[in-house]
Amino acid sequence: MTANGANTSPVLRGAWLLERVIGTPVPPPPPNAGGIEPDTRGATTIREQLAKHQSVKTCAGCHQKIDPPGFVLEAFDPIGRYRDYYRTTETGQKLPELRVFSGSDYGGAKFLKGPSVDTRSQLPNGTDIPDVRAYKAALATRPEQLARSLVRKLATFATGASVEAGDELIVDAILKKSEASGFGLRTLIQEVVQSELVTEK
Repeated sequence: MTANGANTSPVLRGAWLLERVIGTPVPPPPPNAGGIEPDTRGATTIREQLAKHQSVKTCAGCHQKIDPPGFVLEAFDPIGRYRDYYRTTETGQKLPELRVFSGSDYGGAKFLKGPSVDTRSQLPNGTDIPDVRAYKAALATRPEQLARSLVRKLATFATGASVEAGDELIVDAILKKSEASGFGLRTLIQEVVQSELVTEK
């Protein structure tokens, strides 16, 4: 969803995950932040392209939050397949043994094997994250935060109205009732449906 069909963006992926799954959206970038031009040739990795961007003081604060989930998700290509390396068109290793499906049959790869995907990152609290499994484990240590985000999304889906600041006490009550079940999905759905978030909107 956040890919352009040819390459991926850790920034877009990280921001999407923070907003949609974790429930901690980052503010929009400052007007002069600039962007990153996609390197379809594969001459540089996205990590190398972001290094200069992250050195700007006004950008660094948000990138400490955005980049960890974005970098760990680099293990997946634009359509979600796992990958160990980036595909390039100019410099890289030829892959004569690789057969690729190209719409009607399998043929030789029209790309080269580029740099290895580097999924290493560091959370704002200093925790080193080597890959997507470690990031998932780090998220799992905060079940209430994930449940809070899910409750908001469920309520929005059910009513078509966003959860406002005045609704947070109801969200707190739903989480309190769901805590004994370990914030199980079935319990969360039942509590949301029976709450004022749904019955009074």
